[in-house]
Amino acid sequence: MPRILFAVLNWGLGHATRSIPVIRALQKAGASVVLASDGDALQVLKRAFPKVETRELPGYNIRYGRKNSLVAIYGQVPHVIRTVSREHRILRSWHKEEVFDGVVSDSRFGMWLSDVPSVFIGHQIAVLPPKPFQAFHMTAFGVHKQIIRPFSDWWLPDDPTLRLAGDLLHRFPLPKHNSPRSPRVNWIGVLSRFSGESRPYGFLDNRLNTHEPFIAAVLSGPEPQRSMLQEALMAVAPKLPYPLWIVEGRPGGQEFKTLPNIKIIPFLDGPDLQHLLRSAEVVISRSGYSSLMDYVVLGISKLVLVPTPGQTEQEHLGQNWRNHNRAAVCLQHNITHLPEYLSQAQKCAPLPFNDELLSHTVHQWLAICKGKHFT
Repeated sequence: MPRILFAVLNWGLGHATRSIPVIRALQKAGASVVLASDGDALQVLKRAFPKVETRELPGYNIRYGRKNSLVAIYGQVPHVIRTVSREHRILRSWHKEEVFDGVVSDSRFGMWLSDVPSVFIGHQIAVLPPKPFQAFHMTAFGVHKQIIRPFSDWWLPDDPTLRLAGDLLHRFPLPKHNSPRSPRVNWIGVLSRFSGESRPYGFLDNRLNTHEPFIAAVLSGPEPQRSMLQEALMAVAPKLPYPLWIVEGRPGGQEFKTLPNIKIIPFLDGPDLQHLLRSAEVVISRSGYSSLMDYVVLGISKLVLVPTPGQTEQEHLGQNWRNHNRAAVCLQHNITHLPEYLSQAQKCAPLPFNDELLSHTVHQWLAICKGKHFT
């Protein structure tokens, strides 16, 4: 039984939730998995896999600014570089104590080993610079290639036909197979925590039972922007045609709150979150890539996306999905006009996808781990 370390970036909840189907696929294929992360992402993994061994890694602790998120993020780059170096040293010490047969890293750049098959999961071939710095796009592409070069494999969470990631993954050519200076590239399809789960026909938590229509807002991402969006939504709630149910995305929260035309739910996962998304008249969400994959798997098409201000990835994904009529997009400073965007969301349609890519890639990779012939 191959022993696999699976490390997950704690940046919002998306990296943890999209890792759930990959972990399940590894277990189903016979692997023994050890999970590693920090903060809320680690809590999500513990809830999803309560019997699996977990380990804590140092946090990247990235925060957005209230006005200029990009400036705030770039100012934290030295700290991120130090954390990457530190997590790599921790991994090597763990491997020295208890040997791993393979490592899978969802967006943690230091979680690789030179003598063990090491996978990087990421949906970006290059970080998209903000508009004033578009001339540095090729530079960002080159930097990204160097960052993932130590990994033996790169798994792409996208459907090559749907191209859900847009320019994040499809603007530049992918590394060629058998290239000595690049990881092997394989598609693993549309990832979602809901993959393979049966469709619920009601809420398990009685506090959620209702016969009235409602609008669901699912919040995620780092502070302070998560709270800023919640405040803006609560301010516009009296103008909405149905009650607004806000899922705050705080795994440690417990108490529900009910206000005029608003229900506040600290955290949901599993069947209750799935039923809430399927039951809502419209879903309001950040345009994080993992959230978008959840909606594809669930067949949710009545979407209003609110990209995190200054986060170029979410801004591009929002624009790409709007251009393909996959969702309505409301910028955060336009939240007061949310009722107009709710009407636009009614015109979007669900997407088909290939659900066999992940299993095929996992089985091939585990065979390499067992043989250790990965160079």
